[in-house]
Amino acid sequence: PSSNCEGYLPLTSGFIWGDPHFETFDGSTFTFNGVGEYQLIQSSVHELNVQIRLQAYIGNATVLTAVAIKSASSQLVQFELNSLGSFVLYIGNSEHRDIPRDGEYLVVTETGTYNNAHLSSANPAHINNVYILNSGDSMIVSTGSGAVLNIGKQEGFLYMGVELGPEFSGTTGGLLGSNDGVNNNDYLLRNESVLSYDLTEEQVYYNFGLE
Repeated sequence: PSSNCEGYLPLTSGFIWGDPHFETFDGSTFTFNGVGEYQLIQSSVHELNVQIRLQAYIGNATVLTAVAIKSASSQLVQFELNSLGSFVLYIGNSEHRDIPRDGEYLVVTETGTYNNAHLSSANPAHINNVYILNSGDSMIVSTGSGAVLNIGKQEGFLYMGVELGPEFSGTTGGLLGSNDGVNNNDYLLRNESVLSYDLTEEQVYYNFGLE
């Protein structure tokens, strides 16, 4: 890299937290109290797909209870919480009971899983792999395709931050928006029409989140 960081393109970040609140990659914020499974991110780049599950909590509030990540050639990786508030990891359609210990990695390849397989020149990142680091109260999930998810837990629900590399710029859809540096087009529907930027919470729920 150049000494003055010329040409550097920063990562873009999106978030979901609380009951639940969203901040898109382009800085729009809204609350969406849906119940069910929703597309958080979908991109043609590496066929990245992140889905979430929202469940009823208290009153009209809902919370994040599961996250699933899949890219072009990687296995499906999903996190949930059990009744004790501990992480449960699924790889493919099966529960993976050997969750990495605090500070350790789990590498998920197309053919198997490898505990504490740290990245190195001898074991470089591969586009088809998923890397999971246990950092205590959160799981950091990194895909070889350039997406990083930091999945944390609170009492009975999850929260999450997502970072995408510059190759995803302008390619995403879903609840975290279009990732193109413009926040007035984040409410993009499947038919590629765009809803008004200044929606009410009720309009976000019916016209965007449930679309």
